[in-house]
Amino acid sequence: MKVGRPIKLTGHSVDVKQFENINTKEVAYFLGFLWADGSIYHRGYQYRIEIEIAKSDGVVLSELLSSIGRWNVQTRRRKVSKQPSMKFSCNNRFLYQFLYDTDYGYKSTKPPSKILEKIPTDLHHYFWRGYLDGDGCIYLTKKLGRVNGIRVNFWGTYRQDWTALRTLCASMNINVALYKYDRIIRGKHQRSSTIYILGSDGRKKLLDYIFQGEPIGLTRKMMKYQCFRDGQPQPMSEDSVPDAPPPM
Repeated sequence: MKVGRPIKLTGHSVDVKQFENINTKEVAYFLGFLWADGSIYHRGYQYRIEIEIAKSDGVVLSELLSSIGRWNVQTRRRKVSKQPSMKFSCNNRFLYQFLYDTDYGYKSTKPPSKILEKIPTDLHHYFWRGYLDGDGCIYLTKKLGRVNGIRVNFWGTYRQDWTALRTLCASMNINVALYKYDRIIRGKHQRSSTIYILGSDGRKKLLDYIFQGEPIGLTRKMMKYQCFRDGQPQPMSEDSVPDAPPPM
């Protein structure tokens, strides 16, 4: 794909060189989160990269994003949500081109194979942590006041290509199950697919891999993993609310 003439970089632009030679956990995490919960689009001389998430999560991730570059940050209250959201965006032709070339424009139907090839293997777990924080769900179960189980799944579009995640799990002898949903919820037609990680040993093995290294990312999901790992009581806060209902 060819794009138009170079645009003037704004004050909130991000240096694309750190993506062409990836060597930090922050960039690897960002690329995973963007694959899960971000978007890119090109319109005229606009080459937009955007992430819009709940404000509470945005506050947690703002320092990490600021370490990558300067972003335009906006807060608003969505009509369909009671919670305010925070949008991080930049207008950057060079970063857009890099992301487009690594399939971010087609991430609803393609696996993140091209971008994973550009990330050093020892940073892959940070990519998957970003992916988990964006599109993954962790649900804790308790018995006698202590955490005794965990459920982990990843959501995607109905036509999502789960090859990369399946390959990761297969490399660790972790079994998964794929479900596709085509249903009416609150009067709206919704189609989606989800991968469930099977077996308590498999879930622990995957989360041990994803959460190794430095504690970056969404605190609430990391705390759930730590509670499960250590068998601690589930924290009584808004973070204890499950990300998604358990499997049907």
